[in-house]
Amino acid sequence: MTNSREQGMKKLLRRVAAAALAAAPVLVLAQEQPATEAFNIESISCWDVITLPEDDATFVTAMLIGYANGQTGQSQTSPKAIVDLVEKFDETCAEHPDASALEVLKQ
Repeated sequence: MTNSREQGMKKLLRRVAAAALAAAPVLVLAQEQPATEAFNIESISCWDVITLPEDDATFVTAMLIGYANGQTGQSQTSPKAIVDLVEKFDETCAEHPDASALEVLKQ
């Protein structure tokens, strides 16, 4: 179980780091082209997010977190809070793939 948790944490940290650096032009040029399919941020499901390519899932997750925080008026956070939120998001979405991704983040 510890090994699985460590692997999950490593994946999570990669996603958070990628989200934090997403604005860097060098990274944008080095990445594959993002998906062009439109989605509704208020109705996208966990399954839709977790089955995206990793880069796309990272950006969508970061966007969902920002959107959810904006809806509640939350303007402060910390790297640890984001890591904890993404970890909880990944776990909940794995257990409930049909759940609304936005609602999972609001819990």
